[in-house]
Amino acid sequence: MRDKPLHKLKADIVDYQRFSLIFLFLSAYLFLGSALPFEDKTQVQTMETFLGSLLLLGISAFFYRKMRQALEVYEKKQ
Repeated sequence: MRDKPLHKLKADIVDYQRFSLIFLFLSAYLFLGSALPFEDKTQVQTMETFLGSLLLLGISAFFYRKMRQALEVYEKKQ
């Protein structure tokens, strides 16, 4: 990441930020699916949506961390 040109690094920062937000919104959507009751929902479906929301939350945190690392490199290069 250190030898990338500034415009490529800035594009990566924007991409990582977008990925992070998308996965965060998907995680919230799945969590609502696990929290809200409805007919014919089994315990297995509840656990699947809850674990899916946790997985997406972890992916979101990963991309946020990558964005912060890229932002630090970008600020050092300027």
